[in-house]
Amino acid sequence: MPVLEGTFTKRTFVELPRLVRGASVSGGKYGFDFRDDEAPADPRVALVDVRVSDLVSDDGFGGSIVTGNAPGATVFLSNVFFEPKWPAWVGYDTTNYDGMVLDGSKALYAEDLTVKSWNADSAADIKSDHAQFVCLKTEGNGNRTLRFWKAGPHYLVKSSVNNETGTIVWFKQCTGAKLNVFESTFNGAPALPANKVKCDEGSNPEIVYLTVDPRTTGEMHPMFSAF
Repeated sequence: MPVLEGTFTKRTFVELPRLVRGASVSGGKYGFDFRDDEAPADPRVALVDVRVSDLVSDDGFGGSIVTGNAPGATVFLSNVFFEPKWPAWVGYDTTNYDGMVLDGSKALYAEDLTVKSWNADSAADIKSDHAQFVCLKTEGNGNRTLRFWKAGPHYLVKSSVNNETGTIVWFKQCTGAKLNVFESTFNGAPALPANKVKCDEGSNPEIVYLTVDPRTTGEMHPMFSAF
């Protein structure tokens, strides 16, 4: 897989497949904007030891990474730090900013991901069929921390997800949605408070508190290891 390294100070377009390693970007509306324009189609991207910070947008949209131009993207994150420092959430017309924007993506696998100072709409706007987080840490407040558009199942393992003022977990369709949780906290509590879960449609999403680490059962991606 081709490798991208370096320090960037504007929105950076990245043709997939690509390994983004040891890179940093600041100053753009989007940090890394992934594309899959060249044949053959292979929309895979891995970010390792990457930092995105201090983004600037002239309109109401932006995010540390965006996959809208790489349909079906599979995204791998390892030791990644997002701190866009968006303005505080007001509404969709002016502050529809996110920590990351996974439009049209297929899957997200993230380990040791930190999202802080996202402030606006979401820390992670996840349109992936399924998302698996290990050691996710979110800091700060905003409209909705984790925004799941698909039913999953999704996973949170050994993670700390926080939002004192807004929603922690939002589902587009709660009926049939499933979130598996192992040894994670929500505003410091071991269970997700009912008033911190919101549905656009449906009701009663399935929140499962696992007693066995799912990294040991074969149900998570092999990039994750419990040891």
